[in-house]
Amino acid sequence: MKKTRNSTLTGSTLVSLFALTSAQALAATAPNSDDALLDLPLEKLMEIETGTRDVGVKAWQSTTPIQVVSAEQLAATGQDNVFDALMALVPSMSWSQNYDLGNVVRSARLRGMSPGEVLVLIDGKRRHPTGRINSTPGTPDQGSNPVDLDLIPLSMIDHVEVLLDGASAQYGTDAVAGVINFILKKPTAEGATLTASGGKASAGDDGRLSAGLAQGIALGSDGAASVYLDYRHQDFAHRTGAFFSSDVQNYSLDYPKTELATAGLNLSKPIGREADFYAFATVASRKGQTLENVRVTSAFDPTVPAADIYPANAVSIFPRQFDPRETVDETDAAFTVGIKGHDLGGWSWDLSTTWGRDNQREGVIDDVNSGMIAATGSSPTSFRIGQESTSQVTTNLDLRKPFEWGALAAPLNVAFGFEHRSETYTEGAGEAASYLYGATAAFAGKSPSDISDSSRNVEAAYVDLSTKIAQRWAVDVAGRYENYSQAGVGSTANGKLSTRYDFTPEFALRATLSNGFHAPTLAQSHFSDTVVYPPSVSGGSPTLSVQLPVASPGGAMLGEPPLKPEKSNNIDFGLVAAPLPHLDITLDAYQIDLSNRIIDTGYIPGPSAPASANALALQALAANGNVIAPGSLAEVQFFTNGVDTRTRGVDFSASYVQYIGDADKIHWQLDGNFNHTSITNVHTPSPTLAAAGITYVNPEVVNDLTAATPASRTSLAANYRKGSWEYTVRETRYGYAAYVSSFTDVPYTTIPIQPAFITDVDFACDLTKDLRLSFGGNNVFNKLPPPPSSLAAVDTVDRDSNRYPINTPWSNIGAYYYVKLTARF
Repeated sequence: MKKTRNSTLTGSTLVSLFALTSAQALAATAPNSDDALLDLPLEKLMEIETGTRDVGVKAWQSTTPIQVVSAEQLAATGQDNVFDALMALVPSMSWSQNYDLGNVVRSARLRGMSPGEVLVLIDGKRRHPTGRINSTPGTPDQGSNPVDLDLIPLSMIDHVEVLLDGASAQYGTDAVAGVINFILKKPTAEGATLTASGGKASAGDDGRLSAGLAQGIALGSDGAASVYLDYRHQDFAHRTGAFFSSDVQNYSLDYPKTELATAGLNLSKPIGREADFYAFATVASRKGQTLENVRVTSAFDPTVPAADIYPANAVSIFPRQFDPRETVDETDAAFTVGIKGHDLGGWSWDLSTTWGRDNQREGVIDDVNSGMIAATGSSPTSFRIGQESTSQVTTNLDLRKPFEWGALAAPLNVAFGFEHRSETYTEGAGEAASYLYGATAAFAGKSPSDISDSSRNVEAAYVDLSTKIAQRWAVDVAGRYENYSQAGVGSTANGKLSTRYDFTPEFALRATLSNGFHAPTLAQSHFSDTVVYPPSVSGGSPTLSVQLPVASPGGAMLGEPPLKPEKSNNIDFGLVAAPLPHLDITLDAYQIDLSNRIIDTGYIPGPSAPASANALALQALAANGNVIAPGSLAEVQFFTNGVDTRTRGVDFSASYVQYIGDADKIHWQLDGNFNHTSITNVHTPSPTLAAAGITYVNPEVVNDLTAATPASRTSLAANYRKGSWEYTVRETRYGYAAYVSSFTDVPYTTIPIQPAFITDVDFACDLTKDLRLSFGGNNVFNKLPPPPSSLAAVDTVDRDSNRYPINTPWSNIGAYYYVKLTARF
């Protein structure tokens, strides 16, 4: 489609240009500084090449939906991390709060799918996942083992490309809902940038401080390296309700306290005249704390039910109450080294290896093991409760070459390549005092039966062909084969066909058919977690609560087969139009059919399970090697290929540039996503489970899959730049969502989350050429969801009560205000 100043067509597939605060880039020729991007007119921004394998394709020419976000646009959100910034800017992305340490990991969903169905790349290279897997019931991301976006330094990022389409045929496993590709800033030989920011919620908590440094370094006369250092501190934020008393709060659903330090390196240096050596790396260290429920004594509040008072022998350590805190000490590192050349018999080539590892050491402080006091007369108050780590080594060889063929209207671009990937996952037990004698009160340590050490290898090959059959008709065909050494996964072949037809310079249609897959991660197959609930002071029975791996003797006893890959069939159909000068519109409808979807079953036996289910759970735990006290009750949950789902939706974007005089203009941007997921089939449990009257799903699981993500999200933003000032206002509407919990006294109560409008503002002033001051606020009108009126009265003062639904899509923080200073040298 032809580009002119009077017809600024974003013919890209879902490119959400926000003009002065947006940019299209992934090409080597893209501007490296935000100022350079800001100085480009809109039509030039849309001429910048995308990071597809089809070299030379502009963002507005792409056959598949892409949204590209610039570093300046990320900065204008006022957020000090890339995760929250993307959540504010990309309507197709969503997030759900979790319990406890699950709140520390920050992972994104696309088009309402699980974070595990989203592939994350750094400069086109696969990023390793977090070591932690979410196994907490009642959270929409339960069962996912995704990439943690919070560990990618914000200062390194030049652009983010969000591919809103299935891409397994191009990139392999996980790319079911789409791909998030973080494009790093090009290395520079000189110059430095310093940033500092701070803010606080209107409630007086959630204080944040951050600082960053970017420094360019010359490598000889023709090479360059950039070093990035970021630091961020965030305080607790408390929004949940009472726990039996107005003086005792339920903290387990609150926001964590974290300290995060990250470092990054990006370098490039020519090797001769036809090749370049490149490398980039990130290192992160994060320490976090999350609050647990308060434990009280009868001396504190005589009205508290006896079953919820901690044993009397712990009073010698905590006379009235104690506030346990879960802790995490995490180290994460990744590096990529490679050589790419420009002419190997006419082929461009890229040979690289990427290594990544995430290690999390978990603990609990201000806690007590009352059983240990009874047995030994004393107990520690801090405990090491376990460790999880994952690693990934990926080697890629990619080749690309255009071929002239007279029958075609454009060269046939041929890309093919090979990949080898090695993956590991390990899980370590906590110290003995954390799991013996009935375990700690707040968060039991992992027992020896939870230990695992697993690995697998993956080999893959792909081919990607693109051309123009006619001057107005573009076609892209891709195929990929992958083979896994892990039992139950095996091999898979995937294909993709994309096409686009430009009827006029102002109107085009595009469509994609593809199939894809998500291989179960090693964590999903082997993760185990044992929690022991001791008998209460009023009597009762001890309870073992276990996340049981299907790849274990206990899983085999239940008749559960190994996990197999999820498989998807994707259909996308859309249009691109420029009906008026400076007005660009994209609209894409999609359908994703996902079979063998991996879910966490929820606890068995659940609130309505037959009595025989408890006996079966005890038998499974005995087979698994768990130590079972006489008279114990049991509950187990496990990951399984439990359902098939269908997700349908629409993404749209409209960008308009309003010129005011000769120098000023307002950039208007309207983006939205409408999304609905339904369960099309519930798989039949194993004969052993079926005989005990057990099914895979309950209302909690159904809600997590179908209603936890907002049914719609739309955003209208305006950016106005005049002289040294820049103003950004964004209004976002979140559609209906719902929360269902098995923990409420009336099990599986549905808590609706009604639609809401959220307002963000950002004001920036260039004090000098190299000094910028920004200030603003998120959710400036302090919009909070109404308290869940559907809860039974007892739930408003119960252990798992929550003043606001846990998966409120815009968070429960309320208004947050910030100030930021940026200096360049």
